Amino acid sequence: MLIKFKLDDLKRIGRYLHKSYAIQFWGLEDFINVTPTVVTNAANLALFMTDVSQVLLCQYRQEDPNFSVLDLKAYYRGYRYVTEIKHMLPQKHDYNLVSRFFHKVAALGRIHPVIEPVSLG
Repeated sequence: MLIKFKLDDLKRIGRYLHKSYAIQFWGLEDFINVTPTVVTNAANLALFMTDVSQVLLCQYRQEDPNFSVLDLKAYYRGYRYVTEIKHMLPQKHDYNLVSRFFHKVAALGRIHPVIEPVSLG
């Protein structure tokens, strides 16, 4: 659909981009009653999380140059799953077993495959 921007058509454009349509289209149903403070806090949190993710990406990219933000999210989601499962188990387990389990679960949602070190032996 092509909309021409003329002064006479502003009312038609306003009707076309009605508030409820825009809210539904952009998935903002939960943010109907917002205040400037809420918007400021959300924007600051988003910028903070961007900074944190960039620092973490720099650390992980030293070992894996293809590591992305989606890989970072999958890694920490897997970490959370393994931590919750560990708390549900009745006894303590071998650290090496838990470490291998963690690396397998954390790699499940990755976009880029995990680069395994090559053994020379």
